[in-house]
Amino acid sequence: MLMLLVALSPLVMGGVLLATLPAHGVEDVPPPPTPLLLATHSTQRSRDDSRPLQAQLTVGLLADKPVDDPLAAYCPPHDAIEAAPGEAIVFCYQLHNQSDILFTRHTVVDDIFKIILENEYFPVSPTTTARFVLPLTASATGTNAMTWTAYADNGDSASAFDQATIFVPTLVVTATVGQTPDACADSARLDLSAAGEATFCFRALNPSPYPLIGHQLIDAQGNTLPLPDDLVLAPGATYMLTSSLIVTAPLRQQITWTARTATRQIPVTGTASASVRTPSIDVTVSYARAGAVCRPGELTIVAGTSVVFCYNAFNNGSLALNLHRVTDAAIGLEQTFPYTLWPDMTVGIVETRAITTPIHSDVTWYATLADGRVVSATTQGSVTIAPPGEIVVKAQLVDAANGVPGVMVELIAPDGIRQTLITDDAGGARFSNLAPGLYHVHVITPSLGAQLSLLSPATITANLAAHEVASVEYLLTGTLPLRTLHLPLISR
Repeated sequence: MLMLLVALSPLVMGGVLLATLPAHGVEDVPPPPTPLLLATHSTQRSRDDSRPLQAQLTVGLLADKPVDDPLAAYCPPHDAIEAAPGEAIVFCYQLHNQSDILFTRHTVVDDIFKIILENEYFPVSPTTTARFVLPLTASATGTNAMTWTAYADNGDSASAFDQATIFVPTLVVTATVGQTPDACADSARLDLSAAGEATFCFRALNPSPYPLIGHQLIDAQGNTLPLPDDLVLAPGATYMLTSSLIVTAPLRQQITWTARTATRQIPVTGTASASVRTPSIDVTVSYARAGAVCRPGELTIVAGTSVVFCYNAFNNGSLALNLHRVTDAAIGLEQTFPYTLWPDMTVGIVETRAITTPIHSDVTWYATLADGRVVSATTQGSVTIAPPGEIVVKAQLVDAANGVPGVMVELIAPDGIRQTLITDDAGGARFSNLAPGLYHVHVITPSLGAQLSLLSPATITANLAAHEVASVEYLLTGTLPLRTLHLPLISR
């Protein structure tokens, strides 16, 4: 093979390309490559020698390139390869000029990079081959089709086409559930009116052209489900496994199926899940100070705080629930009310109490079905009492000991409740009776007027502990406004 021209752009230099491989399917447009021009060898000729131009697109693994060869010299021979996700691959684009025409300008487009060359000038004389390579990172199975159009100076043109395929092995896993033993149902969810037997079906499909071996099937609890040790899943084949059990409460079966290709040992994984519903209910309790939003978890307050108790029930079952009774002995709650709660819906009630001692809630929610059966759920929660703390704010001039009165200061509690004070004649403001937590102190800057400027950040954070007195200081610059003194009149 005689190399007539070696003109490489930075794109086709192997040492640079490895750090900038585009992902397969991403329409990253590379800089236009500068092709190599080679004398056409007889073995390079395409399948149809009657066409004036023959295009050839091949693909290979970058790891198969000889170490000492530049990337531009590596033209893999394959029209299809097996590649792992994230593996570096190389496409080689070739045009064989089998005509007696000199083609001087070229446009090359494909499915991945889109426009690679557009009316680029490089003369390709008869019996000459033009070649360039582009690297890529494999991500999914796909066929890359390219079109090479060449133009002669007299206006004649010709086009040639070819394609190459990347196979990224995958495993398609599905899960269904029904009531027919040893059979696969069509749905991934089964609703039962009462406890009963359910049959889960797990299927694995091999959509790749390579056999899959080394199969393992594991459920969400880490249990290994039985599969034949010598299982070979041929291309296009499906393997099915069923498992039957008695379901007494809502159940979701999630499985992970792993295997590897018999050719390059590339691992593949698929996950799927199916669920069975029986009549059921789920309950939660959360708390908030009055004026805030209920949030999950323990609530810490100071004694005497008004607390909102939020009780919520979610119908995670298969049938509607019509009558409800909620109990919480900690606050003497026992409430009954009618409400049709359909599956996958939520209903809640709210109670408010002034709390002076720690509370531990043991909540039970009872719900009645249309046929009189009752389902129930329990949960717990707590409200703790902490010794109160204080945050003391001081606003003063930076170059004097004077406190700055009249500054409006806002305190934002951990639960978002806000309160505002105005500094007194000494420049102080005291926020009292505070529960532990992270507070934000914020100066309302319009209250400073035109003669004062804030040097400190407008918002300062204070992490208050129980019984702590935390100090927050704001430094200001400027002059204090004149204050009008009201003196009593003295009559003579």
